[in-house]
Amino acid sequence: MVTGEARWGGSGQSSPSRREEAEGGATLRMVTVRHAPTSAGEVRRELGADLARRGLSAEVVDHATLLASELVGNSVRYAHPLPGGVLRVAWTVERNCLRVRVTDGGGRTVPQVREAGPADTRGRGLAIVEALARSWGVDQSAHEGAGTASGGSTAASTVWAELALTG
Repeated sequence: MVTGEARWGGSGQSSPSRREEAEGGATLRMVTVRHAPTSAGEVRRELGADLARRGLSAEVVDHATLLASELVGNSVRYAHPLPGGVLRVAWTVERNCLRVRVTDGGGRTVPQVREAGPADTRGRGLAIVEALARSWGVDQSAHEGAGTASGGSTAASTVWAELALTG
């Protein structure tokens, strides 16, 4: 059941769409953002505000926004966009778990943790995700109706991470 839909306004840059629905006792939010570096900040602000409104601790909000930023950043750097040049970012808040998912058009390789050396300027994103999340993974699938004018399917990849809400 869709309980709200809005457009992010503002500086004329992105205007991601936002949707909220209830899913089996959990609250699900989804935003659609451009496949662009600035989208990490937009998602971070939207997710942080949403979780703070729900009364989650500052530590959970900080960890969740960092997870989301890393996942969106990796998607922009290493994956193709979904049709329309976008990414879909969703989060689910359940009793003991927050799940963040970033869906893109897939990349040349499956996301995995890399060893980054002291002089490397990249390669730490999924190590950060792995350190903060209780679990994370990648789902590769086809998304029906998302690809072609004829309503076919397109390949997609969803990287997800779960954050515990209790100790």
